[in-house]
Amino acid sequence: MTSTRRSDAITFGVIAVAYGAYFLSAASGQRDLGETLAAMVGLCIGVVVLMIAAHAAAALLLGRPSPEALSLGTVRSIDGRAAQAGYWTMMSMLWAVPFLLALPSGEVVAANAVVGIVGAAELARYGWQLAQRAGCRVGGETRLQNQAGLP
Repeated sequence: MTSTRRSDAITFGVIAVAYGAYFLSAASGQRDLGETLAAMVGLCIGVVVLMIAAHAAAALLLGRPSPEALSLGTVRSIDGRAAQAGYWTMMSMLWAVPFLLALPSGEVVAANAVVGIVGAAELARYGWQLAQRAGCRVGGETRLQNQAGLP
């Protein structure tokens, strides 16, 4: 596994665990807006701490990864398309937030929805990168077709 794929896999896992834990705690009881905002700040800090710990543990336990075999242009193409996947995931769900504000305790629901939307966008981004770097068919292309510029 290359260093980039390892990092993408670790990041995907950390985001899934952190956001999953956030939503499990949010579903366990009613929070007011202040508690929700504090939990959101805690989520951000938790993601950073988990990301550092997971990457450090992988470096210590798994050793030196193999070098990236893809050209810089292919890596940029994969990263650009992954960013688009995250953007379109976010934009496809963000329209609902104004409607959530109309609900009773809508501020809390909307704040949690925004956290979920950001989490889904990040998972879409890193999932796309993992799939493309592994050579999976995503969007009708394989990594090798993308690299060679084939249709």
